[in-house]
Amino acid sequence: MRRSFLVALIVAGAAAAAAWRWPLAPTLSAPPVAPQAAPPPEKDLPAWQARAPLGAPRGDLFAAPPAPPRPAAAAPAAPAAPAAPPLPYRVAGSIVHDGAPKLLLAKGDEIIPVEVGETLAGGYRVESISETEITLLYLPLGVRERLPIVAGAAPPPRPAQLRWQGPERVKMGTPFSVALHVTSEEPLRASPLQVSFDAELLEPVEVRPGKLFGAEGFAYRINADGSIYVGTSGSKRAPASVAVDDELVVFVFKPLRPAAAAELKLAPPLLQGAVGKPLSVGQLGVYRAVITP
Repeated sequence: MRRSFLVALIVAGAAAAAAWRWPLAPTLSAPPVAPQAAPPPEKDLPAWQARAPLGAPRGDLFAAPPAPPRPAAAAPAAPAAPAAPPLPYRVAGSIVHDGAPKLLLAKGDEIIPVEVGETLAGGYRVESISETEITLLYLPLGVRERLPIVAGAAPPPRPAQLRWQGPERVKMGTPFSVALHVTSEEPLRASPLQVSFDAELLEPVEVRPGKLFGAEGFAYRINADGSIYVGTSGSKRAPASVAVDDELVVFVFKPLRPAAAAELKLAPPLLQGAVGKPLSVGQLGVYRAVITP
């Protein structure tokens, strides 16, 4: 009986619980969504603000960037017109030569007396000389260069130049002459000189003053060791106030036997200007001649 009571109680409890159960919430369904229209094209936006619609393909993220445009090839430059080289000459002053004034040009340490029509080294020709300028014509291109002649603005005197003038080939047994010329922007009053030669090849025959100095004050001595000492002083042709460009001394030799080269060498001279002033001298050259049979 007790067992029956318990069973009845359990059944009653289950019935009560079923009666009090909450009802399930009704199922809510979402309202249908109307399709959205595509946004209007962004016509008024600048290029950098325009954007592609969502979902549009944007290209390969790993693709190489486009190569930059190649620069346009430059047009070949036109060849430059030929030009004359820098003028190597300058006006150094003037001298009196054979009673006439003569213009002097300087090229480095070399002093060159010039006159109209003369062709100079480097392809230049003296086209004209006036009181104010000298015109040189560069012959390869026909270009004219003008050098001003400014009175009272002459540069400092350049060193005196000594140069040999004589034949390049001489014959054995036949005497020949070799002259020593001097060009100086300053007056020349005295010129002690010493010349050496090969006594086995050359025999001195005569030593005489050049056109610059007269016989007065001229002396020389021939030494057995193959040297000649020359002393000159005074000038009849050039006053003490003008420069000189003339023959200083003349040597006459007789060739003794054939040789590839017979030489005359000048020791450093002691040129003296007005009141005994020593004059500087440029580079000295050597005279050479071939002695033929």
